[in-house]
Amino acid sequence: MILIGFTLFYTLSFQAQTVTFHGNNNLIIDSNKSCPGPNQEGPLAVYIPYEFCNTTGVTGPLTATLTVSGAGYGLASNQPATQNIGVLANGECKTIYWFIVYPCVPEAQVGTITADLKDESGTTIASSTDSLVNEKGNSANATGLLISEYLTSDNGIGQIAMFDVAYEFGNPGDGDNIDFQPAGNTDFNAECFQLVGVEILASDLSCVPVGSVDQMFFSIDAICAVNGSGIGVTARYYFKLRCVDASTQAQPYAYGQSGIPLKYTGNYEAFQFTTFPTTVNNLNITKTVSPISTITTPTTITYTVGIENTSASPASIDNITDILPGAFSFNALHVASDITVNNAVVLPAFGDTGVLDFVGGSPSTIYPFTEFVVSGNTTLNVIYTVDVPTGTTPGVYINNVTFTTGTFTSAPATADFLVISDEDGDGVPTSEDCDDNDPLNTNSNINDADCDGVPTSEDCDDNDPLNTNSNVNDADCDGIPTSEDCDDNDPLNTNS
Repeated sequence: MILIGFTLFYTLSFQAQTVTFHGNNNLIIDSNKSCPGPNQEGPLAVYIPYEFCNTTGVTGPLTATLTVSGAGYGLASNQPATQNIGVLANGECKTIYWFIVYPCVPEAQVGTITADLKDESGTTIASSTDSLVNEKGNSANATGLLISEYLTSDNGIGQIAMFDVAYEFGNPGDGDNIDFQPAGNTDFNAECFQLVGVEILASDLSCVPVGSVDQMFFSIDAICAVNGSGIGVTARYYFKLRCVDASTQAQPYAYGQSGIPLKYTGNYEAFQFTTFPTTVNNLNITKTVSPISTITTPTTITYTVGIENTSASPASIDNITDILPGAFSFNALHVASDITVNNAVVLPAFGDTGVLDFVGGSPSTIYPFTEFVVSGNTTLNVIYTVDVPTGTTPGVYINNVTFTTGTFTSAPATADFLVISDEDGDGVPTSEDCDDNDPLNTNSNINDADCDGVPTSEDCDDNDPLNTNSNVNDADCDGIPTSEDCDDNDPLNTNS
């Protein structure tokens, strides 16, 4: 057995965060397979788990970045190097997974991985550097035979696919270890199917307890050791769907120390791949404004952004980006908003103009979802007020908003707000004001087209401001009052 590993850890004096590698430093290559060959033989990819903890204080928003070096080592299948952590409260931890490839030759090739925890400014506040090494081994029935694979997925972006894999082990002994992996094939699409959680659903081993989450690597001691075959463990792997129109295949395995040398799943090649169905978009975005217009400024208006989930299962979005028009500025979140200071990592501040970002990423109450969660067949609303400043030029102001989850950004939804012209500031719109230069003249042409003071319905000639004759007491408008007119329906008959 070849074991090489070291850890470098530091924190800044004013913060206390930790970064810990919870994986296996030794990576298996099959001693009985040709390498390199026309086809991949044996697993040559592995998920690397790091746990990030905030021991004191509150930090955020945080990101984690993995750097991989060494000949033949690297991030696999467009696996993002940087992932969001969100806010870690005092005493809170979060595990992040990265999918990497490693070389099959030469043996004992060393790789180096460094996980950096960074704050909002991009400054590294904690770090861990660890070594990996590839080691020859062989497939064996004792090390996690694949018994069954079951995938549950609604295949919508922002949703979680659950991949359940049942393994059986033989004679796990004191000093052995087991590393559970959802995919050993190097072409697994880690960019679009992001591993976000691991849970043990069933186990015959006391040291692999049912209910364990975010743990892939387990050590076996004398108390846990069991003689015999058919020792079962079922692991559930949670994948967040990050792309539209994506699919992939997974070939799970388990490996670890079972005597000497390393061993891995005996039926790895023989067991069928599991195919993840092509992903779709079940989320819609809408935008409204209330009121829809104003004649006076300054004023405050209310925008509502709705994210509708048309699927029966929950989904999560990463952020909402809203572009305010003109000099409009953010005022505050409305009390009815579903997005609040409690579930957002980043929110606009009072007075912000232009691009407004509402960023999620903090843990939700539904493992392993992060905010913002949109429950099945419901709509998530972010409601907020915006100030329209004094002197805003009359016209239509268009507001654009999008949401992002994974690599997908929605088409923009828009809401139009109208600022109506009123040159003399008398409260009557320019288009309706009989004299928009005189604030004392509030006559409107809505019901008096010629602005002569006689309502349209009563004006004998509503196009002539000099003609103020009214049909109220002179139906035929011939100048003879109705009570005196011999024929008040004939304007040519003026007999009294």
